[in-house]
Amino acid sequence: MPLEFVPFDEPEPAEGVVVEFHVANPDDDRETFAISLTDPPEKLLDADEQCTTATRLTFIVGYPFSENFAVTVDSADGFDRGDLFRHVVRIHSAMYEGATFSEIENLDNTLVESPRFGTAYHRIQDLVLEDVLLDHRPDQVLAWVFLGS
Repeated sequence: MPLEFVPFDEPEPAEGVVVEFHVANPDDDRETFAISLTDPPEKLLDADEQCTTATRLTFIVGYPFSENFAVTVDSADGFDRGDLFRHVVRIHSAMYEGATFSEIENLDNTLVESPRFGTAYHRIQDLVLEDVLLDHRPDQVLAWVFLGS
């Protein structure tokens, strides 16, 4: 089923339920790292932990592009941490479809030009999922996606 990206301009909420995403540090089992969008979901710690019983989530995505978009997905049984991660990867992969990439002289960043989403300065493999903020509203649940690079 194709994803529908709807422009979204509300400010992020001040509170909500924070879902964190980590992978184990192979060199130190007391330390974890944020999961890369190119990591397999099997690396994710606590992937099966249920995060919400809502059967429909509206993901709010934007970074590394400049505008925010709402993308709604459904699930028969709610969403666990692994489901959230897989949807974030699917949504961001769609944002990079058809993009062109150019090196930027004297910088580690890459100029990314997406035909639908504009300009970014990071490839998808540069991005990590830090957390998702679940904003439960009376008529919907928004899942605010926070990426780092």
